[in-house]
Amino acid sequence: MLILILISYTYQLSSDCQFRSTTDCLDLNIDIYLLFVVDQCFCGNQLHYKQIIKCHLCEKHFHVNCLDKSYDERYVKNFTCPRCTLYHMDQFCEVISIIIEPFSFKKTGLTSTKTIKFKSDTNKIDIRCIRMDCPLSAEEITWPDLGELHINNKKVAEFIPLAQQSCQHKRKDEKLIFTIPQNEECTLMIKEIIPGMEQKRKYRIQGELHYIAVYKTKQYNAKQLIEKIIVSSENWMSVEQAQDFIILQMNYISSTGIKQIKQTISLLCCLCSSLMVTPVRGIYCNHIQCFSLENYLMMLELSNPRKWRCPICKAKLFKLQIDALQYTILQTIRQYNLQEKYTEISFDHMGNILDDLIQKYLDYNILPEHVKTSRNRILQLETLSNQRIDIDNEMDELEQLNNRSLNPNSIVIE
Repeated sequence: MLILILISYTYQLSSDCQFRSTTDCLDLNIDIYLLFVVDQCFCGNQLHYKQIIKCHLCEKHFHVNCLDKSYDERYVKNFTCPRCTLYHMDQFCEVISIIIEPFSFKKTGLTSTKTIKFKSDTNKIDIRCIRMDCPLSAEEITWPDLGELHINNKKVAEFIPLAQQSCQHKRKDEKLIFTIPQNEECTLMIKEIIPGMEQKRKYRIQGELHYIAVYKTKQYNAKQLIEKIIVSSENWMSVEQAQDFIILQMNYISSTGIKQIKQTISLLCCLCSSLMVTPVRGIYCNHIQCFSLENYLMMLELSNPRKWRCPICKAKLFKLQIDALQYTILQTIRQYNLQEKYTEISFDHMGNILDDLIQKYLDYNILPEHVKTSRNRILQLETLSNQRIDIDNEMDELEQLNNRSLNPNSIVIE
């Protein structure tokens, strides 16, 4: 929600942000009186006229100051708020309901505890925690360095810091699942342990901001999750959207000064070098290349802890997205037993397939019915479209400057 009170004739944008309809980040000076209702931020301060940022998943606004060190201007285009991060962290554990909304906890160096009462209609709860010390940590399960977790006055978890000499960058933390009394009032307490001088010398202990949430979840194995993703229309990029994606990606590359007349992608999965079955990317992946849904989930199911990262670009995989165009190509290749002939495919700058045989056999009726009419929100298309607008605006400004310098009647004041 936006409350527009008064706008003066001048405004100033931070160097790392662009002012556009899908505003990612605004740094407003005192000459502009633009107030956003930031009603989803954790601080509860709804009206704010300093720097804010928008989550790309829920499209809510948050104060940059409330995100601590997890905010980095280099990651603005892929910013995901703590609420969405905790909610979508592990697709093997689907959130059915929220038992405790995300809350903040920061070690202060003094005795510090936070207690929350709750009641659940399930006897199992899923507790998750992220640390806001950098953008990467804010996307993975990370518990406090030194502390305890209590449920109903009973210690259920203890957090031990890494030694200073440890070769690990961080602990391999996981979400915690506990059994509780069903439909009874319970208490959750997170407690800070005050480190002594010797502990500080031997261990890595930092007082960072954390966000913690508790959920009721449903567990899936790899086979069940594969089926769930495929049958849901919201997980598909349609054929038309996939072609638009290719066009925007190739146009963006060409706008950087490199003329690209075709794009060739591998049809082999990067995880096992065999033909992909269901081609997927993450919603933050800006590459046309896909990997196989089946191979990825089978591998990830055996991993501990699970890190949902794209094997191609390492972007966080909050959601997986099936490319309907590449899916149809792969199904056509299998239908006509062309596996030995095709390990890659090429597209032109309009997203057309540059292969006469595949074009001849291609049949979009292969697609499931729920995919043919799907028109989901595609973050990659939004991102690439905005990048294209930025480049066009920069080119227009440059052209205006050049024209002005060539105008004999122009006056330059220094």
